[in-house]
Amino acid sequence: MLDRATLNDVTLGLACVGTALLLLELVLHRAGANLRLRVARDALLAGVGLAAALVWWRPLWLADADSTSALVGANWNDAFHYTLGPKYFRELGYTHLYVCSAAAEVERGGRAEVAKRVYRDLETNRPVPGRRVLVEARSCRERFQPEAWSRFVEDVHFFRERVPSFETTMQDWGYNATPAWNAVGALLTGSAPVTERQLLWLTRLDAVLLLACAALIAWAFGWRTLCVASIFWGTSLANAYGWTGGSILRQAWLFASVAGVCLLRKQKPLAAGAALTAAATLVVFPGFLAAGIGAKAIAEWIAARRISFSRSQRRLLGGAALALAVVLPTALPSGGTPAAWAAFVHNSRIDSAPAPNNMGLPALLSYDPSERLRTFELVDGARAGEGWSEAREQRLAARRPFQALLLAGFLWLAFGAARRQPDWIAALLGLGFVVLAFELSCYYYAFMLLFGLLWPRHRSLGIALCGLAAASLFIGATWLDDEDRYAWLSLLAVLFVGATATVLRFARPGSGAPA
Repeated sequence: MLDRATLNDVTLGLACVGTALLLLELVLHRAGANLRLRVARDALLAGVGLAAALVWWRPLWLADADSTSALVGANWNDAFHYTLGPKYFRELGYTHLYVCSAAAEVERGGRAEVAKRVYRDLETNRPVPGRRVLVEARSCRERFQPEAWSRFVEDVHFFRERVPSFETTMQDWGYNATPAWNAVGALLTGSAPVTERQLLWLTRLDAVLLLACAALIAWAFGWRTLCVASIFWGTSLANAYGWTGGSILRQAWLFASVAGVCLLRKQKPLAAGAALTAAATLVVFPGFLAAGIGAKAIAEWIAARRISFSRSQRRLLGGAALALAVVLPTALPSGGTPAAWAAFVHNSRIDSAPAPNNMGLPALLSYDPSERLRTFELVDGARAGEGWSEAREQRLAARRPFQALLLAGFLWLAFGAARRQPDWIAALLGLGFVVLAFELSCYYYAFMLLFGLLWPRHRSLGIALCGLAAASLFIGATWLDDEDRYAWLSLLAVLFVGATATVLRFARPGSGAPA
């Protein structure tokens, strides 16, 4: 077992060695010496890729992990949201999880603890005192049938005994899954009381999905490309295990996104359209993979001066329609009505407020190192979050013209590149728009591993991606404040997607052929 400092050093070493191996591969390729030390280089690359994938599961290697528990590495905070959220969605919706959890604690004699806490009001995302929550909690029982209320009280008590800091959990951002994800979550959590045995297998489902992602990448792109993606996945600071690892189906969107790109690579557009649409119903932003393909189609229409759909495009649209025809009705029994989708949209708007761990160009433009959240806490502890959010929103509004300029430049590059590339690469260009236009929680930047699929078609981009992971670890060791860390990581992500679009736009015809 390792201590945290040693594990951090190992992770950094893997990222650096992986980057060096890919750089050596590029040098030998350009020198026409691809076969030199090939067996040794392949063995090293395979070893680093496997080790990077394993090191992501940090609780398995830390000496302070609770090795006597069957739930080693469980993310109790996230599992609380993604167990009770779908299980009681009809009663709680998106805004009543915390206040009704307080009511459940009162039922078990916890009134004094609730009164002392600070909660997040999920209708406004503002902090509120526990005394006010106690007043609102009086109506919670009316939302439930008697048997459901009894189960809910027991389930809250189950997590209350296990979540390391329940007060911190009550200040999180609530349950925010789409009604489509909610349908799967409700099926898995069922109606019986929560048990550790149930959570043991629920929190292992993501491991199955990640193995399936690896199998798909190896099938569609080869094992060397899988190693590149694994190096980024396992070592990048942004999507570290501590955020959503050990929770319930938090990687389902990633699996569906990887499946869509891999199916595009294998020229199976019907299945690819279904997979990409499924990903977009689980979390919204993977829909920009399809937008990249749409940009390619528009560029082709402009060049041809007419609108026409190829057979592949028609099958892609057919797959998307098929997925919607399955997903939307399936979500209805668990509360996935049109009103629930409207509530999800409304909740997403509220949830889009600035956060210290957000990434993307908007997060970078609104950042000011002299006005961190901690600074506002020192000046006005009671309303620090509100003042900080307002300041960041004002800075972003003032810098919107610069964002628009960068977006225009990226779109020019992306449209020019998309015409010259196959559909799966055009899809990846769509993800660049996500980086430049939106703020996402840092852990969603796991999607960057998809850019690893460009290796060895464009080896320089594989090297840059692994180098980005190594740089993220240097940043994490240098800047301790989340705002500083994720501002620097946002800058790297913006530079990377800009470089990717430039390479794809200006690469010589034929230079992108797979090795």
